[in-house]
Amino acid sequence: MPLIKSKRLPSGLMLKRYHLPHTELAIAGTAQTIPVVTLPADACVVSVSVDLLADFTDAGSISNVTLQVGSTADPNSYFTALEVMASSPANKRYEQRGAWEAGDGLAIKCLATATGANFGNGSATDLDAGTAEIDIIYYVAQ
Repeated sequence: MPLIKSKRLPSGLMLKRYHLPHTELAIAGTAQTIPVVTLPADACVVSVSVDLLADFTDAGSISNVTLQVGSTADPNSYFTALEVMASSPANKRYEQRGAWEAGDGLAIKCLATATGANFGNGSATDLDAGTAEIDIIYYVAQ
C-alpha cells in the first residue's frame, strides 16, 4: 500500500496525502475501495483535491476509470466520478473546498471504478500506467 504522507502546514492545518499508482488497482472486479485516511476526533475538512499526475491507460479492455472520494456512508461526498483515463489531461488538479464537519474518526475513501473489464486478477493489474494523489487538508477543532 502506498505511503500516506502527513505534514503540518504553517497555518495549523494538517495535510494527508495518499499516492495512488495504477499498480494498486488490481482487484478481480470493476470497483475497488481504497482507504485514504481516518481523521482524528473533531477534525473538520477544509479541502480535498485529486491530482492526476499521469493518465491511467490500458491497451486492453478497460475503456474508462473513474475515481470518487468520500466516506463509507457517502462514497462521493467530495468527488463524483472523476474520469482519469488518457482522454483526461494529465497534470490536472481537481479541488473541492468547504468546511465539512468530519466528526470523530471519519474514514475517507477513494472508490475506483473500471468500465469494460476488471482492474486485474486479484494480484496484478491490467492497467498499463497512471498515478493520482489525493490530498485532504483539515484542522482539528479545539
